[in-house]
Amino acid sequence: MNLLRAVGINPNNNVLLCQLAVIEQALHNTDAAMQYLESALKHSPNNVPCRFHKARLLFDIGKYEAARAELEELRVLSPDEAHVFFLLGRVNRKLGNTHMALLNFSWATEIDPRGEQNNSALTQDKGPYDDEPI
Repeated sequence: MNLLRAVGINPNNNVLLCQLAVIEQALHNTDAAMQYLESALKHSPNNVPCRFHKARLLFDIGKYEAARAELEELRVLSPDEAHVFFLLGRVNRKLGNTHMALLNFSWATEIDPRGEQNNSALTQDKGPYDDEPI
């Protein structure tokens, strides 16, 4: 409720819009989440966290090709984020590109060998990553 009031006061605040999208995604309101993300990205198209959340949302709703395209652009914007490569590996795995999936998982491991980035608030509530073996 407070975030909605804050967005009403400042509708161009990308951080607020992105956080509202995360909340809507957690509540399984994917359409509202996508609208908030699109609005945030309209004002700041190179916002790395918002683009990552958009790619994550596309992955969660099964739009793997769109998620891969978003992640490929994000990989150029932020080449040192293990989250991007890890999610790109998961997307490639879902698309049946095992070689590219393993390559992206390997790059994610090189960037973050101890997996510290994977223990963030982005992934804590998600449970197991995938239930199908490679």
